[in-house]
Amino acid sequence: MINNVYNLLLCKEENICTFRDLDTNEDYINMRNGLYNIRSRALKPHTPKLYSTIQLDCEYHPEDVHRPVFDRYMNDLCSDNEGIIDEEKKAVLQEYIGLILSNVKVYRAKLCLVLWSLLGNSGKTQLLNLTSHILGEDKIANIPLQHMNEGSKFLLGGIVGKRVISIGDQTGSEIKDSAVFKQLTGGDPVKIEPKNKQPYYYTFPGGITIACNNLPSFQDDKGGHIFERMCIVPCLNTIEQDRRDGAILDKMLMERNAIFNWFLEGLHRLISNNYKVTKCQACEDAVKEYREKLDTVYRYLSECYIITGNKTDMISKPDFESAYITWCQFNNFTNVNKQNIKDRMEANGCPVGKANVDGRRGIMVYRNLKQKNDGFQRITEDDCIQQEIPFW
Repeated sequence: MINNVYNLLLCKEENICTFRDLDTNEDYINMRNGLYNIRSRALKPHTPKLYSTIQLDCEYHPEDVHRPVFDRYMNDLCSDNEGIIDEEKKAVLQEYIGLILSNVKVYRAKLCLVLWSLLGNSGKTQLLNLTSHILGEDKIANIPLQHMNEGSKFLLGGIVGKRVISIGDQTGSEIKDSAVFKQLTGGDPVKIEPKNKQPYYYTFPGGITIACNNLPSFQDDKGGHIFERMCIVPCLNTIEQDRRDGAILDKMLMERNAIFNWFLEGLHRLISNNYKVTKCQACEDAVKEYREKLDTVYRYLSECYIITGNKTDMISKPDFESAYITWCQFNNFTNVNKQNIKDRMEANGCPVGKANVDGRRGIMVYRNLKQKNDGFQRITEDDCIQQEIPFW
C-alpha cells in the first residue's frame, strides 16, 4: 500500500490518464500480437502511449483466411427458405460486426443491428456469441430495449466502458420511450446515474446488436427517425434438427484469426463508403414491413399516396382521414385515433395547412402528397352520408 502511494506521488502528470482518455484512438485495433492500424493496414508493436482497455482475443495474420466452419455458418445464416445465399446480407453483417470489433465509434453508422427470425433455430444468436467471445465478456452489456429509458437510470450505468450492448433474446413487448435508444445509436450523451454518486453524461461509443423472433414495438415515435436506426437482417433459414451443431461456437473460435480478417474487410469497405452499409434489398424490405406493421398511417400512405415533397400537392385533411379510417376497417387494421393522425402525418413529412381545394376555400389540407392512380378511393363526408357509412 505504501509503495503504491509512493509511486503515485512520483508519477508525472503526463503519465496520468483519466477514464475519458481510454479507448479514444480510432486508428488502432488492439490485438494479442500488436496494434493494427486501420489507416496503414499494418501491425505495429504494443506501446504504453496507447490507452486501450479492449484487446481482441485473436491475432492478426493477414495470410490466415481458412475458415470453413464459419463460412458454412454464414451461408446458412444468410440463406432464404430455398437455400439461396444472399450475399448482400453477408456484406451488411461483415461491415457492422467489423465496426464493432474496431475502435471506431459505432454511432458514425447510426445503426442498430437486428437479427430477426420469426421461426427461430436460424443460428442467429451464435453470431452475437462469437462477437462477444472475441471482444471479451467484460466489454458486453445486456440491457433490453424496453429498459433503455429514463426510468431505468441505474441500469444505464452498465454501458459505461462497454463496446456493445448485446441482446440475445429481445422480446416483442411495447417500448413506450425510444429517446435513449436514439441517443445511444446517434452519438448523443445519455444521463448516467450511479447509485450513491453524482450523475454525469456519457456518449456511448459502441454498438447495439439484437437477436429476436418478434420485433419490438416502439409506441412513441412513428416518424422515419426510429426506423432509420434499425438494420433488420431477416434470417429465414431454419436449421434442421440433424444439422444443428451444439459445438459450432467452439469450432468457429478455433478459426478466430481468419474470421477477424473477414470482418476487417467489411470494416474497410464501410469506412470507404462513409459508414453507409451495403445496400441490401432484404433488409430494406424488412424495415418497410416492420414500419407498416407498427404504423398504419405510414402503410396507408405507402399504398395509396406518393409523398412528393411539393407543398402545392395537397389532399383535404377531412377526406384523407375518413378514407384512412375506412381503409383500416376494410383491411381489419386498428386505426390511429383521429387526434393522432395529424402527428403521424407530420412525422411522415406531410404537414397541415390551409388551402383552396376542389372549389372549397380555406379548408385544412395535408401537403406534400398526391393520390396514386390506383389508390384507395377517397371518401368525403357527403359520400358517407349517401352510402350510410360512418364518418368520423
